[in-house]
Amino acid sequence: MTKTDRNALIAFPAVILIGLGIAWAAARAEPRLWVSRSLPFRSGWSFAIQWLAFIPAYLLQNESFFDLTGSITYISVT
Repeated sequence: MTKTDRNALIAFPAVILIGLGIAWAAARAEPRLWVSRSLPFRSGWSFAIQWLAFIPAYLLQNESFFDLTGSITYISVT
């Protein structure tokens, strides 16, 4: 295992935990409106879209999915 692979195995769970922590903290900080109840779902949905798009982008080793994925995430979450 290369150093890059080892760093990636450490970074991926850290990034997921940081994202979940931010989503949880934002949901707790918002007033109890419909927005706060949907925030965890929207956060999870955006993570799912990004990770699903990462798979073919990583396998093909290109960034052609970058703009399309960002647009789909933005439109579907908002």
